[in-house]
Amino acid sequence: MKYYCVIIIFIGFCVASCKLTNDSVQNQNVIYEACDLANKINDTVVVSGIYSICMEYGSFDPVKSDECRDEFDMDLRFNQAHFTKEIEARLDEMYGCGVSIKLTLRGILRKEKDRKYGHLGSNTAAFDVLDFIEYGKVKFKKLEN
Repeated sequence: MKYYCVIIIFIGFCVASCKLTNDSVQNQNVIYEACDLANKINDTVVVSGIYSICMEYGSFDPVKSDECRDEFDMDLRFNQAHFTKEIEARLDEMYGCGVSIKLTLRGILRKEKDRKYGHLGSNTAAFDVLDFIEYGKVKFKKLEN
């Protein structure tokens, strides 16, 4: 009986310590809305968003749409990120147009007044990805003519 209690306590500890909450990652709040990014420029933040591509154009936008969305249409920079085989495989699936994936990323937000980022300056901010926290499945959306 004594060993069962120890095993149950150990399993409970493992579940509690391994569980990733939606509101914090390693004591950092997860940002879901663009307006919450306004005071975080040049800071390391955790953002949950949708990464979508169309050919050579990419965009990462926070999950929840708000009035600041256009100000924080982010170009993802992967130079410092560590890629697992699973993440590489998912991102390799993304080609063409109408392709997206939900990501929670830890990184550094970059934004300068009147500067454009990404391919042909199509983005209004940049995000230097440091870590992939969570990632979903690649989704393909049928484009309408």
